[in-house]
Amino acid sequence: GLVASALSAPGLPALTPGRLFQEGLANTVRAEVYGDDNRFAFHQHGNGNLTESVVMGSGNQLAVIQIGNDNIATVAQYGSGNSAVILQ
Repeated sequence: GLVASALSAPGLPALTPGRLFQEGLANTVRAEVYGDDNRFAFHQHGNGNLTESVVMGSGNQLAVIQIGNDNIATVAQYGSGNSAVILQ
């Protein structure tokens, strides 16, 4: 799908569904996931990055990659079959 295609691009860190990777200081991930068969992964490399997400439904995909400092990503997915990729 869209998420897999975007994340297979050369030079991007490998993401595994359900995996959270943080390297640096003061990085924060807040995730609320409700429903079935939802896939998500987060990668933060740098300092002061923030990701807030809500996923409600089924068959949704979310991937967030933040490289650098002081990035903010806020995502809300409601329903079924949604895909979102954020690269900062």
